[in-house]
Amino acid sequence: MRHRRPLDHRHVVRLGKALIAVGLVVAVIFGARAVRGILGLHRSGLHPGMTDAGAIRGWMTLPHIARAYRVPPEPLFEAAGADPAADQRASIARIARDQGRSPEAVRAAVQAALVRLMRDRDSGLPPPPRDGPRDDGAEGPPGGEPERDAAAAPTLSTPAPPGRPGGTARP
Repeated sequence: MRHRRPLDHRHVVRLGKALIAVGLVVAVIFGARAVRGILGLHRSGLHPGMTDAGAIRGWMTLPHIARAYRVPPEPLFEAAGADPAADQRASIARIARDQGRSPEAVRAAVQAALVRLMRDRDSGLPPPPRDGPRDDGAEGPPGGEPERDAAAAPTLSTPAPPGRPGGTARP
């Protein structure tokens, strides 16, 4: 059996420097890719509150478009002929491919629905009620429970704290 020499301090230092250099090269490569991706997204023109439906591209998902344009996603899924439960992460191009349609046709349908949604939103019409959890975590349509008639609502009396006359009524 051959006897192995222990690593010399110079070899350990060289190995450490080489590993640091490789790590820096990898970090620079992936950092450059990330910056390029962010700049490409920025140049795509799709930002929250957009009003130009022409900025929609085939790589975008319908939930992404709905968030960027601040509209509900369900009408976009309906316009694209997609299932909201199954196609949450599917791009417009993939939805078109799965349906045997051209990406341009699906994109045009989504753009038309988006224009209608933005027109309704900007005209001041109330949005259609949606079922399921709201942003505040409650269930049902936005706005909470329907208003109750104050005369019909029962009131509960609470006793007054010691030292204070009377009680308070609460609905």
